[in-house]
Amino acid sequence: MFSHRYCLMWCSMLSVCVLPITARGGEIRVVNHQAGSTIRYPVALLRGELTDRSATEIVVENESSQRASRKIVGVARDGRFKALAELVPGENRLRLTSGQDVVTLVMTYKPQTNPYFVRVIYMTDSTGETAYQSQFDKDPQDYADKLDTSIKLLQTFTAERLHDIGLGRHTFHLEFDDNGRVKIHTLKGDKPAAFYYGLKDGDWYGHVYGWVKGQFADRHSKNIVIAAYTRFDPVQKKVFAHTALGGGDLGLFGGGSLFTWPSSLQDTFRVFGDETEIDATKVHEDSAGRKTVWATASTTIGATLHEMGHAFGLPHCSDGLCIMTRGFDRLNRVFTLVEPRSKHNRDPLVFAEKDVAYFAPVSATSLRASRWFQLDERPYEAEPIPPSLRLDSASGDLHISAPHGLRYVVFSVKGDARGHRAFWEKEAAPPKEVVLKGDEIKQLASDENWSVGVIDEEGTTRWMSQADLTRAGRFIRRWQFAKKSRPWPDHQKFPLESAKVLTEIQDQALKALVVESDDGLIDFLPQFPKERQANTAGYAVLKVEATERQSVKLFTGSDDGLRVWLNGKLVQQKLALRSAKPDDDQATAELSQGTNVFLVEVLQASGGWGLYFRLEDDQTRPLLVDAAGKLIVLKSPPQ
Repeated sequence: MFSHRYCLMWCSMLSVCVLPITARGGEIRVVNHQAGSTIRYPVALLRGELTDRSATEIVVENESSQRASRKIVGVARDGRFKALAELVPGENRLRLTSGQDVVTLVMTYKPQTNPYFVRVIYMTDSTGETAYQSQFDKDPQDYADKLDTSIKLLQTFTAERLHDIGLGRHTFHLEFDDNGRVKIHTLKGDKPAAFYYGLKDGDWYGHVYGWVKGQFADRHSKNIVIAAYTRFDPVQKKVFAHTALGGGDLGLFGGGSLFTWPSSLQDTFRVFGDETEIDATKVHEDSAGRKTVWATASTTIGATLHEMGHAFGLPHCSDGLCIMTRGFDRLNRVFTLVEPRSKHNRDPLVFAEKDVAYFAPVSATSLRASRWFQLDERPYEAEPIPPSLRLDSASGDLHISAPHGLRYVVFSVKGDARGHRAFWEKEAAPPKEVVLKGDEIKQLASDENWSVGVIDEEGTTRWMSQADLTRAGRFIRRWQFAKKSRPWPDHQKFPLESAKVLTEIQDQALKALVVESDDGLIDFLPQFPKERQANTAGYAVLKVEATERQSVKLFTGSDDGLRVWLNGKLVQQKLALRSAKPDDDQATAELSQGTNVFLVEVLQASGGWGLYFRLEDDQTRPLLVDAAGKLIVLKSPPQ
């Protein structure tokens, strides 16, 4: 889980298109959409230019819609404009009016078919109370309208900003009802508000994470949860149940500033222009010190997208305008032309487009490779083979193997994304083998203590730290697999195997070809057919030639449970449902002089299936086994 207080290229590079349309002596120019263009999300952001530099607004009317959002008034200033249009599925005829100028723009909305989506949850406490805190006496308490509007804006923001850096208008999918509204799941929490108030941020996040999993069992959703019960206590001057955390499948955000969010798409421009001061004696002031309604809305809606980014697997980045830093404070600038007054600026601030929040390329490219950004349904492997990584201790080169093709590599230092490589060449299959030279790694990581993340064509992500990759040189990576596996129907106990059956399995494995892993994890999935990759036990052997009798220490980690026999004697066992981590378990064993055989049994419920295995002598020196099976001492640890 990433924690924070607010917390290239696909196909051809897409250039900004300019659509000049002359009408009644003037000209309206849409600069970010072409006539007849198709988008895959319902709210179009229209940016453009006007001949009439005195115009202060532009009206967009969707003549193809009968919804309340049919007509939306956008903003104009000094010959530029920004406006929103909510589209209905199919062709939409948009009428743009500014003063005496009237033009028509036809666009098509084709809904996404991607089964991977974002679910929006409004979480109350166990009483079911939906009211959010507000400084306004006549607040309509229209949380569903505010969430519908704001999450649509975030979907549009993401599409536009990925497009602006050449990645196309890719964005996440949402659940919509028949009227085009985002489905808001209003759910009672399992505890009273006082219980949540007593939890630390991380504990609250963990509790909500488990609660959400209990509500929804699907694997295709990322969940954004807004807490209805967030409250500021003016006496204690403290806010309760307010956080911004994201990771895994969940982004969690307190709802203490929901009263500032727009209630409709038309309301967006009013909100982002609202200079009303936040009353810090009544509500939590959450605007990066700017203390106005517009700034609070921008910061908190932007921070919600930041936490969604973490749920999509993004770390922080170092670009000050990136959503994955404090760039989310400037989310409003995508939808406006001028920043209103606040405690930071006495006069309205006219900003340049280069100073607008976005997803920096290091973050945007990761999103582009995600399953949640593919727009249409596509087939994925039921059990894809994950990428593997190996760091050459001599050259410092990083070897990446991606059987399904590599799309993205990113280096992170102290939780911040630094340099990246993308593999989106037009009409070219993604590479399956990539070597990053040591000098290039130094440029991309700009630090010695880095982690590296990779995403393949299947959308499978894998992260490894430099320390783990270095340590991988100490693991035993050459094994022989038995073709035979055994059923494991009862996960509460080990399979019942006789000594005779284990001997047969061992003898079969010793006749198999040696398989060498690129990194410390020995992946069992590629060694067995799909029909034997669940509720089963797999076996592998390691032959070791020792020049003398000696004691060794075993360090293992497995997904799931594990048993190890040495020369027929059980020396280690762990019954568990878990992910594989290095050195989770330790044991001591005695090698005989001559030939020794380790037989490992790795249990598999579902999902990942693998083993970490390394040896040390009684002086804690790492032991390796060479290609001939000879036991050797690694005198100098890999660096």
